[in-house]
Amino acid sequence: MIAGFLLSTYNANAQLDLGRLKNKVKDAVTNEKTTSSPSQSSGSSTTEKKIAKAFEDPFEPHKDNGTSTDAIHANHIKEVVFSGTPIESTIKSFNIQGNATEAILAKSFSLTDDIYMMAYFERSFYNQMMKDKKEFDEQTKYTPRIWFEVNGKISGKKGSNKFENSMGKYDFLEWTNLSYPRYSLTKFETFSQENPQLAFYSYVLPLLQAGENKVKVFVAFDVIKYNGNGGPEANMTEEERTVYSPAEPMATGEFTLNVQNIADVKTLLVKYNFIPQAAQKNPALENQVMKVYNGGNNESQAVKVIITDSDWSISRDDFGTILGRYVDAKVVVTTSDPDSYIIWDKKIEQPYAGGGQYSTKIVLSNYTTPSYSIAKSLID
Repeated sequence: MIAGFLLSTYNANAQLDLGRLKNKVKDAVTNEKTTSSPSQSSGSSTTEKKIAKAFEDPFEPHKDNGTSTDAIHANHIKEVVFSGTPIESTIKSFNIQGNATEAILAKSFSLTDDIYMMAYFERSFYNQMMKDKKEFDEQTKYTPRIWFEVNGKISGKKGSNKFENSMGKYDFLEWTNLSYPRYSLTKFETFSQENPQLAFYSYVLPLLQAGENKVKVFVAFDVIKYNGNGGPEANMTEEERTVYSPAEPMATGEFTLNVQNIADVKTLLVKYNFIPQAAQKNPALENQVMKVYNGGNNESQAVKVIITDSDWSISRDDFGTILGRYVDAKVVVTTSDPDSYIIWDKKIEQPYAGGGQYSTKIVLSNYTTPSYSIAKSLID
């Protein structure tokens, strides 16, 4: 019975493929008739070429062409390499040569070292997708992915701080490497998901132990359906909307990160404000902020407020009239992940009431700084 079902399925698929092929040939011959002028020879050479084109594998032109980007790319295909100095990308279209040499690469670092990375691919993201014979409509977006393995534990593949980067069509077609020469992984300069610092601080540093740590870096990409237009994707998670990922990472690499004292990890997280520090203690104001936040939010609850300004700042309009005063704060809130909090960058404002007095009511507003998640163990 199963064999009969498989045979019927095979026959149905074969008939479908044959029908498509007939249509291609029919179109080729029709096009030949409509485009041929009376003065042209009725020979079959042009028609044969068109029919031959109908039989072509549409993915054939996109197979790997074997080109590389710089002097060491060929030595490190499908590898992520690391250095204590920035590894600049080669940009062929602008005839810009990269600076990569074997001499600048390293595999062992300490927490105080700068760590820069470069991923070398065997083919571009688009060519990889074509190799797997996958095509998708325009209602999709493409994003590179970077995640980690720390001492054997996968980290950063999911979560609020996972790496993603908005890509244009040109980048998707042409990229055969990915580098972040401006950003050292062990410094923290931005809370953006579009560089690997946020993911590194979120998913690597909290897992480090005293001594030698093996850190593996993976680079791949996802093709994701948009969640707009009121379709079924509107209520789907990003993982549910992901329609394609390579079966294997585009590149992987490993380095050793040496930690002399585990307390140094938290010191680093504090130094770059990943763990926010209070500039003043004001329990009454902190409790007021939590009440305002929790009163207007059903999805999460504030558990802690960290005021990051030591004093109030005055806000004025264009004519110098006092409008109010404000301080900046980090509001720590619960998430669906029982092991993590989300940290929001907030502005606490008190409107001016006149006569040198300010309202006892507060207005809580967001900054454009993106929120980020943090392990509870680093806050509690």
